[in-house]
Amino acid sequence: MKTDLKIGKVTFSEELPKESRLWLERLIEKILLNEISTDVLLQASLLSRSMENKKILEKEGS
Repeated sequence: MKTDLKIGKVTFSEELPKESRLWLERLIEKILLNEISTDVLLQASLLSRSMENKKILEKEGS
């Protein structure tokens, strides 16, 4: 069985740390969702929880 591998490079911007962190989190989230499950309902549930956690963190940070 042949597996296609992808290599990517990600850089973190010190000038825009908040935006860079959010982008990196979303990238990791997408990669994990693509790898762990093909069940659309499970993916939707995980994304929903992720958004809820993000809202909680934003309120605490304010």
